[in-house]
Amino acid sequence: MRFTKLAQQRIVIPQHYTYPCVVFKYDAPNAKSFPHNVYMFPTWQSFMKCDLKMAKMLANHTQGVGEGFKFVLNKWKPYYFACGEKNRLHCNVGQMKFAIMPMIRPF
Repeated sequence: MRFTKLAQQRIVIPQHYTYPCVVFKYDAPNAKSFPHNVYMFPTWQSFMKCDLKMAKMLANHTQGVGEGFKFVLNKWKPYYFACGEKNRLHCNVGQMKFAIMPMIRPF
């Protein structure tokens, strides 16, 4: 998820789907790259605390490799995502966490 210049993952938001989606892509774990995964948090509070107890793992360290892992935003609600690797270090430092709020596009 490339949320900052230091992060090693990236997200892509394709425009051609019925529902908006997010594609998580990251390098396979190797000697130069830490493993990454994707968790979705149920609440803003759990997201801010990086509390993985109630979070749901959406993709492990291999599912974002190559074409990446696609997650469809099929509800009009806030979504909270973060990497939970390294005992939540990636989430706690804030470089690999973000929130998305789908908006209805005015025409």
